[in-house]
Amino acid sequence: MLRNAIQVNFAKSNRTAVSLSYREQNLLHTQARLAGRYALVPDIDLSAFHRKAVIDWVDLGFWLERETQAIHIKRWLDAALHTNCFTKLVPLNDEDERRQTGTLFSVTLQEPTILLMLAAEIAMEQKFGLEMHGLIRAIEISIDFRPKTPSPDARTRMLTVLQRHHFPPEQILRTRYDRPRFTWGKGDAQTEAVLALSRRTSLNDYLAIGGEHDRQPVGDANYYVGRRGGPVMWRLMDKVVDRQNHNAGTARYLPETEKRTRIEVTLETDEVRQLGIIFIDDLRRFRFEKLQSTYFSFMTPTFRRGRTGVMGMVTDRLEEDRRRKFLKTGVIGLREMDSALERRRAHHRPRLIEHLRKRNLKVKPEDRRGRGPFKTYVAYDELNKAVEAALRNLRERGERELKGFCM
Repeated sequence: MLRNAIQVNFAKSNRTAVSLSYREQNLLHTQARLAGRYALVPDIDLSAFHRKAVIDWVDLGFWLERETQAIHIKRWLDAALHTNCFTKLVPLNDEDERRQTGTLFSVTLQEPTILLMLAAEIAMEQKFGLEMHGLIRAIEISIDFRPKTPSPDARTRMLTVLQRHHFPPEQILRTRYDRPRFTWGKGDAQTEAVLALSRRTSLNDYLAIGGEHDRQPVGDANYYVGRRGGPVMWRLMDKVVDRQNHNAGTARYLPETEKRTRIEVTLETDEVRQLGIIFIDDLRRFRFEKLQSTYFSFMTPTFRRGRTGVMGMVTDRLEEDRRRKFLKTGVIGLREMDSALERRRAHHRPRLIEHLRKRNLKVKPEDRRGRGPFKTYVAYDELNKAVEAALRNLRERGERELKGFCM
């Protein structure tokens, strides 16, 4: 096995392991934090994939002028929109939870366009009357990478790249149930945490720096970051089925030409409001490209070149540990490791200073390069630009569809 490579195994099939290799790339950056460092870049041709962003589903909120039941809303919208929506009553108080009628309803549309959402609002106004414009309660945005030449191995390599380089906000690691995990079936027995945790706390510097208790994702599992039902959750997968209904046991199995690698983000109400989105009409002016920097950001790690002497050996050993951490757990795991190393250095530095001063030895100023939010990582420009272009195309498709439409 190559030193700079990831071997991806499978849990649900007997597929042969797939290898993704990395190459060392010298940096052209001039920032002090990157001096003498090189980046690890995956051997993958992103131009060999079609890229497309879609609204996977949206949860709309409608506050009606009169009471009704969810089943009546579903029948009306399904007939008016030629769709199959999911509707439910949203209780306004404890008493509403025991009732079947009400005035506030959630309507979920699968793979909707903005035009379809606006049509739903018009249909609801015509039939039931609305107290206010339709709300965006939650939304899921997906970006698909479909190989131009169908290939399961190409999809696995693309999935591995997305897992290793995805760079969500750092606070995602601070809550136990937000941390990265992968699942290849139902229940805890078929779910593994990527990063080891102690039983007492989400932060444990010994486990963060070491790697023996970490788990590498398998190629046929769904990979999650963020807790289900939380403000934001990501899911990365090799998408081979569509319209899956676990309760009914139904699904559409995709032909090889439609199978793709997907990264999706689910944004609940608070997160949607942070983007300035309240009403359906707000999506008409929303620049979906804005999602890239926060939700679809990808980074590449950098490593220090070895030096001679004893300190060179220490550096080489540390950088080798960092390299293994990245290949196994991605930049998410490496970022946690680097933060733990910073805390360990800060803890031991006062004793080191005291020891040197007792011997009248000079104390060198602390090297604080690479301590910022991006540490010593660099943007994965090619992937970030591909994602931004896909999100921009999503906006432009909506603009073309909405031309001439007025409410």
